[in-house]
Amino acid sequence: MRTKIMLLSVALLAISCSNDSNTIDPVNSTPILLTKLMDNNETYVYTYNGSKIVQEKGLVDGDISNFTYTGDLITKIISTSSGASPSTETFTYDSANRLIKAEDISGSNSTVTTFNYLSADHVTIIEKHTSGNYVKTYTRDAYLNTDGSLKSYTQTIQATQNGTIVETGTGNLQPIVYDNKNNPFKNVTGLRNIQIYYQVDQSANHNVTSYKLVNNTTGSGSSGISYDIFTLTYQYNSNDFPTQSILKSYDNNNTVTGTYNASYEYNHN
Repeated sequence: MRTKIMLLSVALLAISCSNDSNTIDPVNSTPILLTKLMDNNETYVYTYNGSKIVQEKGLVDGDISNFTYTGDLITKIISTSSGASPSTETFTYDSANRLIKAEDISGSNSTVTTFNYLSADHVTIIEKHTSGNYVKTYTRDAYLNTDGSLKSYTQTIQATQNGTIVETGTGNLQPIVYDNKNNPFKNVTGLRNIQIYYQVDQSANHNVTSYKLVNNTTGSGSSGISYDIFTLTYQYNSNDFPTQSILKSYDNNNTVTGTYNASYEYNHN
């Protein structure tokens, strides 16, 4: 289970106290940190040790994620959710503090993702999901922006059941559009080091405004073209951090299929 930080829907350097403009309050000189996220019917609260995140807690469902650091790097996230098996995510880095492996285990299910850096902006990502005898693998040829956030990728998809191929396909993530404002989690130590894993989330420098992923698969497991398309619009405070956002999802005919509202509160404005 991935934490809410990483679900909204991916920097390769620790960012405990960035020198970027508008990320440190000019009055009390402390990092601006998100303390509450209200997303539709759930409210998440965040606790920190300095600028290191300690816990994320859902006040309605009671979901809890606890974070472990080694130095300034997040090395483990343990998440618990009512009615589901606990999830443990572990992260491994190279000598340059780049993420090279992420492993997510929940009960008998696991996802292992590896990263091979071909250059500063080019990386091969292999994401392998295993559930019993069913294995689904995404192999991505990905490109990054200068801040390490995901830019785009093409991918191949293959699923096997008991060693027999049951699904194949390809996919294309068009270049993601970001704003030039501050992400709510920008000042949290270590999150930018794992933003490439979560791809589109709140661990990057800036905020996603437009996203389109198209997959085309065939086989008994799945068949046809699927779309993941959404836009996000924001309201910002005086330090250029979002206070509200509206996410709209679309089908391929550009028809809105869902609207989701979120609001954000910080330790100071």
